[in-house]
Formats: sequence, structure tokens, C-alpha cells
Amino acid sequence: MARFSALASLLVFVLLLFASKGGGQGPPPPAPGWELLKNASIQLTMSLNGMKVHVSGQNLYLHSSTSGSGTTHVIIPANSTAKVSGSWNYNHKSLKTSWGWQTESDCSYRVNDSHEVTIDPAHLDSLDRTALTRIEIRDQRTSGGGIHYRIISRGASATLQPGERPGLIKTAWNQNASVETHTTAYSLSNGNTVTAHDQGTIEKDYKCYFDIDVGTDNGSSEVGEQLRFPPRLQFRDFQVRPLPELDWGNLRLQGSESISIVKNSPVITEGGFPPSSLDVNWDVNLGAENPVATLEPAPSPGDKKEKFFIPEIGQTRRYRLTVDEPGRVEAIRFKLENVTQYPGVCGNGTNHMRFPQNQPCPDCNRRITTEDEEPVPVNYGGLKFKRYYERVNRCALDELPDVFFREQSSRFKMKGKKVKGDLKYTISDQLESGTPASKAVEVLVTFMDSGAAAKLSAEVKVNGEWQYALPQGDVAQGDYLLLPGDFDGDRISDFYEEYRMISDPKADDEKPEGHGHSGDGFSNLEEYRGFFTMGSLTRLSPSNKDIFIHDKEDSFPANLFIGLSNDFRNQGMVVREVRAGEFRNEVVNYSPVDTRVTEQVVIVIHDHYSMIPLLHMMQQRTQQSENNTDWTVLAAAASMGPPSKKANTLVVNSAGEFANAGLIAHEMGHLFAVKHHGAGDYFVQYEENGTRERRHVAVKHGTHSGDPECYMIYNSAYLFKPHKDAGIDELKRFVQHRARKHFCTTKAGLLHNASGVAGSAFHGNCLYQIDVKTPSK
Repeated sequence: MARFSALASLLVFVLLLFASKGGGQGPPPPAPGWELLKNASIQLTMSLNGMKVHVSGQNLYLHSSTSGSGTTHVIIPANSTAKVSGSWNYNHKSLKTSWGWQTESDCSYRVNDSHEVTIDPAHLDSLDRTALTRIEIRDQRTSGGGIHYRIISRGASATLQPGERPGLIKTAWNQNASVETHTTAYSLSNGNTVTAHDQGTIEKDYKCYFDIDVGTDNGSSEVGEQLRFPPRLQFRDFQVRPLPELDWGNLRLQGSESISIVKNSPVITEGGFPPSSLDVNWDVNLGAENPVATLEPAPSPGDKKEKFFIPEIGQTRRYRLTVDEPGRVEAIRFKLENVTQYPGVCGNGTNHMRFPQNQPCPDCNRRITTEDEEPVPVNYGGLKFKRYYERVNRCALDELPDVFFREQSSRFKMKGKKVKGDLKYTISDQLESGTPASKAVEVLVTFMDSGAAAKLSAEVKVNGEWQYALPQGDVAQGDYLLLPGDFDGDRISDFYEEYRMISDPKADDEKPEGHGHSGDGFSNLEEYRGFFTMGSLTRLSPSNKDIFIHDKEDSFPANLFIGLSNDFRNQGMVVREVRAGEFRNEVVNYSPVDTRVTEQVVIVIHDHYSMIPLLHMMQQRTQQSENNTDWTVLAAAASMGPPSKKANTLVVNSAGEFANAGLIAHEMGHLFAVKHHGAGDYFVQYEENGTRERRHVAVKHGTHSGDPECYMIYNSAYLFKPHKDAGIDELKRFVQHRARKHFCTTKAGLLHNASGVAGSAFHGNCLYQIDVKTPSK
């Protein structure tokens, strides 16, 4: 004996309800005679003994027919989305029929289910005759009557063979069921196909099945625990409601129904389904065109146009929502999505670095102070020592999203992801308000990173449904404004990409003319985001190789580095000075993005006076000869590059004539893996005018050869050796030294070396050798 459960009956009814499913592209074109209603929606809720079914959507179709008695308008939803919530516990202890059949069993049901129902619009012309949910609006004024409507929801019986179960129930008699996912097709009498996509969990122990009939043809209501198969379920003529006027521009159909469920059958039960009622509420809105809502930038005086906007740290920008009929809007909201969340506020900076020290932070509850970093171990020419730095403490904003709403007017409520924590104010990614007081509503958006990016949308709530405002302007894309304008989604402003002629945020491919190695250790996204240099934010150029240096003892004049940078720039490199704290553990780009190619180190320059004890130790340890002792205290690099944490140290004499850009550039060249022009130069005790002094002698193809204006040439020789076997008496004066101002691009001897003084370089072409990029791990 097979029986159908009351729970399954309710679900079959839900599957045969048709409401529209809002959003997306909308349904296909309707059949002839049917009109797709714009701005139409339906909300229908049913509840029964703790269970609740909610159906909602849009996309309703209208068919009108006129006869002598008036006009009948039939509205049928083309598709629906339904959700079931709550739990229904049903226990049946014993059952006995009037003819003596008896059994004892326990039944319990629990459901959590959702599904969609869709019908092909091509069959709409025949739906007037089918047992489907529909809305009938009858205008009988031509025959002296009035206007009324009714909601008709009728289920259709499923045709099953003995022993079969409906699609939602796949459980044998007296057998526990597992969690199931179903797709069930129902065929209606007129050949139309309704497909129900069921997804959810059903926990059940089916040991008995029952049939519920609610709402028969004559309008009565009864419930019977029947021993019959197949099941049937009918809901008809919920209610007829009068309409004072038929205004298709703003028609609202609302109603409710409560149908009592009582036991009325020749069945004796103990327990079972308790007396209850099926409560139905519906709200059908065939309103006028929705209010027109637009979202656009509202720049303040002095702000850049949105097309050219690139975020600045701590910047706020204004955006405006405009609604032509604000009185019809129930609520508004602004949302930020796809928000970046980089550490700090730029590639090497925190929020506190923007403000003077020893004062309260304007954003968080901390005071801006300095703190000691962990000492950095250094290996310089085999000598090991430690460098000590101070850094500014971090702000709570450094770890939070880069774009947000701050607390604004009291009319806004902060929604979505809200954060207060150690901040002086609350931030969030959503703002919401009720009916706007005017047509235009403005909000402020805060940007807290120089590489910040987000998408901004605005929505208005009309008839219970949220709809996007239409974005306007140069940075509108879909339902959003792009902050900033980044239509390819790579987190770099399109304006910046066009200006810099780049496209790949991961690329690190600077290779200026004459260079043999590409890249400077910073990706395009990092260079766009920028770095603090001496307290100011600087965005880097992907056309030049950027080199960061730090004057550890603050011994060298600022114009020295400015002059050095100007000379370097002519060969595709830019020198940028940074303070302590603008790098950490020797790394410049310590605030990473996912496109970081390497941890690029800073070049640290020590004044040789602070390093004299270490230099003497190095001299003793390496047993340097008398011939080159002076040069170790004049200038030296830690080792040959490319630069790394173990090879990023220069020691340079800051006194008088020695403090020049050429000397620093020479030692930096070694850190960039550039060799001397040659070797073999030496010192002699040379007597002149009765005075015997130690003199530097240049040789052919030695350190003084090649281009005399190259940074890597030596320009300290007093004498030169004219040929290989020349003795001390044949040495000649070397008096044509030149100022060093570039890295050479040839091995050829130029200027006085062209005439044979030191001749061509053994290595030379120094620009080609330069490699400023720290090797990746």
C-alpha cells in the first residue's frame, strides 16, 4: 500500500507556482498575444504548521481578451524562484480505516529546500486553460459590473504507477532515506512542460504517506489522511477582490487567505497532522516605470576629472546618486566592491609616516612614535657588523581595505563589513539610507593607498526590490564606477598605463639604450603604487631603472645626490635617496603586492670616518700591501654585484675633494657588477725636483684606459708607463684627468687615451654590464 506525504504535497504545490525570476537577460520573447510586463513583480508567502514557502520574481506576461461582458486580463509568471524555510515535524502513531485495516508506525519529516520553475513562453497562449497559478483581472463595466481580480493557484495530479514515488520522494516502504538532490519533470495535460530544478536537503524517515486536499472545487476545505494513490493537490480561488479603478500605470494587487485544515475522512487517528491552517499572503505589483537613478562622479573644485584620476593617500572624492522620483524610492545604498587591501599606504610607507612624530594620529588611537628595528647583519669585505635603524610605528589603517566609507551624515547607516577597532571612526564598504529627501544624494569615498582600486555602485529600492543606478561618465562600466578608471582590471589606472606606455602589471623590463640587463627589481604595479623618498610619495617610471640609496650617517650634501641622479638619468637610471624607515631589513619594496618580482635592496652609503676602525681591521685581516691601503679608506664597495643584502654597502670618504658624485658612482658601479677598465696599475717612489714621493702609475689597458669620462676609470695616476718594458726613468707625466660623468659604452680609448696614453680598455662598455636588480630567491 502506498501513500503520499503531506510534506510532499506541499512541495508539489510550490513546484507548480509560477512567479517571475528577476534580473539577468529576461525570458525569451512571448508567444503571440502575450505582452511582457515591465516593472512587474510578485511576492507570495505560504505557511503551514511551521513551514514557510516564499516565491518572488519579476517577468510577468499579460494576455487580454474582450467579450460582450467586458475584458478579462490574464497574468501568468513565466518563471519563479521559491525557497522553503522552517521545519515541519509530523508524527503519526496509529491509523485504522473504517473497513478494519490497521497499522502502527511513526512518521517524521524535516525539509530545507529551494528550487526554480520555468515554463517556455511559446506555450503561453494555452496557459489560460491549464491548472497553473494565474492572476485574472476582469473588467465588467461594459455589462454594468465592476472590476475584480482573483489569484488562482491549482496543482495538477501526477500520474504514477502503483509502487512508484513522486520525484521528490525516492524512499521505499519502511526504509530510511539519505540526503538527496533532485531534478523532476512534470507533464501537464495540455502537453506543456514545466521543469523543476530542486536543490536542497531532505531529512526523512518515511514509513507512511498521506494525501492532503486543500481547497476543493466548491470552495470547502478539508484534510484527509487517505489510503489512495496517486496523490492530488488543488488550490483554487483564493479570494476575489474588488478594484475601484483599473490603472495599469500603478496597479497593486494585495491579499491574504487563511484556509482551515480539519480532519474529515473515515479514518481514525491518534496523533497525526494537527488541526492547522494554510496562510497565504500575496503582493503583485504592476507598477509604473521604475524611477530613473544615475550614479556619477561629483568632483570638488580642484579635483582631477575622473578619467585622469589616480588615488592619493588619504584623499576623499565625492560621488552623486540622482533619482528623478525620490518619493517612490524606499531606500538607497552605496557599495564598494573588489577593493584592494595592500599593506601600508604605498610600496615602502605606512600611514604614520605622513605626519610629524610625537603627536596623536588623526586616524587611529595611537601616538606617532619611532621604534627600534631588529639590527641588520652586514657582511662588508669579510667583516661582519650590524646596522641599526629606527622606524615609525604602524597605524591601524595599514592593514585595512584601501578604499572605504567613513562615518558621514547621520542619515546613513553603515552596513556590510564594518570596522572600528583601534580607529577613531568606523569604516565600511556599504552605506544605506531610507527614502532620499531630495533628488541628489552625495557620499564621500576615502582612498588610503596610492595604488587603491575599487568598484562603486549605487542602488535604489523600489517595491521591495533593489535595482542598480545607471553609472554615468568616463569611468562607468556595467553597474559600476571604476575607482580609478581601470577597464582592463589590472589595478593600474588606464590613464597611467597610456601615459607610461605599459600594459602588464607584472612586468619589470626596463632596458634603456645601451644596457645589457633588464629590470630594476620593481614591477609596473609597484612603480605605479609608488614609494616614499625623503618623506614624499614618488611614482616611478617604467622607462628608467630606479636606484634607492641611503646616506647612513647623513654625511653627504643633498646636492651631491641630485647631481648624481641628473647624470644617471641621461643613461636611463634615476637615483632616489631614502630615509631610515623608508626601507626595512634593507628591502625597499617591503610592503608587497602580488606582482613583486624580487625584494629590491637599498644601497647604504657609510662615511668612511665612521668606518675607520672596521677598515683598519679589514686591512690587517687581508694583509693589504702598502700600495693600496689608501684606497680602502677613500672609497670601497662591499663586493661585486648585483646588489643583495650581502652586497649593498659602500664606504666613501665624505671630506673635501673626495666627496664627489664620480667617486660614489664608481663604487655603486661595482655593486652593479661593473668591472674596472683593466688592471696592472702600480705605485712607485718617484723623485722629482729633489723630492721623493709615492706616485700612482697608469699602464696600457689598465684602470686608466678607455673613456676618461667613465665613472669606472681611475683618474688618480701621476705617471704613465709608455710601453711594456719602460723603466722608472721612462715614466711620463699623466696630467690630463677628466671629470667622470657617465658609464662608458665602448672599450676604445678616447680623448688622451686615443693618442696612446693608456689606450683602449680591457673591459670597458660599462653601461652594458650594469645589473641593478637584486636576484630573486
